[in-house]
Amino acid sequence: MAIHPEAGFLRLFPLQSLVLFPGMPLPLTVFEPRYLQLMKECAEAKEPFGVLLLKEGPEVGNNTVNPFEIGTTAHIQGISVAGDSRLSVTSVGAERFRVRSFNYDFPFLAAEVQYLDDTTSTLVESSLVGHVKDDAIAFVRAILAKQGGFIRDVELPDEPTELSFHVAQLFHGNPSIQQRLLERDTFDRLWDELNLIKTAMDQLIREGDRQGPGPITFSAN
Repeated sequence: MAIHPEAGFLRLFPLQSLVLFPGMPLPLTVFEPRYLQLMKECAEAKEPFGVLLLKEGPEVGNNTVNPFEIGTTAHIQGISVAGDSRLSVTSVGAERFRVRSFNYDFPFLAAEVQYLDDTTSTLVESSLVGHVKDDAIAFVRAILAKQGGFIRDVELPDEPTELSFHVAQLFHGNPSIQQRLLERDTFDRLWDELNLIKTAMDQLIREGDRQGPGPITFSAN
C-alpha cells in the first residue's frame, strides 16, 4: 500500500456499521449541530469530509470515539433542508486515506491524513477479474432466487479496482469484513473477495439443503 507524499486536513464523520468505498454513493440525514456545522464548512470550502468506521463509541455525543484509521473521503453532491433542523446530504466516496493524527480542537472530530495509492491493479490478471465477476454475479443471482425476487442481469465493471469496490458492497451486513477489504490493495482485495464469495455461496447452499430441495441450485464454480 503506497502513500501519497501529500498530507491533508479532513473533517471526519465517523459512522457505526457503515464502510464507504470509493465510487459508492452515501446518502446522509444530518441533524446533530456539530455535523450540521461540518457540512456547512465543507460545502462552503468545497472540500470533502472523511468517513471512518467506528470501532466503538456512539455517532452522537462528544468526540471520545474510537474509529478505525483507514477510511474514505466523501464529496458532497447536494444538500437540501429536510425540516426540523435536518439536512439531507448526497455524497459519493472518492479517495482512501490513513489518519496520521486526530484533532480534537473542533466541535467535530478532525484529522491530518495521508492519501493512499494503489499500484497493484497492474498485477491483476484478467483470469482473476473474470473469476471474481462470475462468482459475484452468481452470488447475487443466488440471493435474489432465494428471496423469490426477479433474477435480473447483473453488470459489474472490468477495471480491477472498480470491480473490487463494487464486490465489497455485497458484504454490507458485515462491517468488519468490509473494513478489512477497504484496507487491502486491489490485488489482495480481489483474492479475499473470491474466498468470501465462495464461503457465502457454500452457506447459501447449506441453508437451501436444510430447507429442502428447490427449483434452483447454485454453485460458486
